[in-house]
Amino acid sequence: IKTYLQSLGKYIRAEDIVDYLKDAKIQKRHGFLKPISLATANCWMKKLGYCWKTEGKGMYSDGHE
Repeated sequence: IKTYLQSLGKYIRAEDIVDYLKDAKIQKRHGFLKPISLATANCWMKKLGYCWKTEGKGMYSDGHE
């Protein structure tokens, strides 16, 4: 799962894990009987070392870029 997330690039979401595990073949490979919830995906991301961050708008407080 971590390898899949790394292949997505810099920005990932918990929904990416949920979408990845919706595929029956992927579920079987990882030993799941049904898809995971969004709350579970959020917990997994935290355990995998991901943190939540909002990107700045690229503007300084004085108005210059």
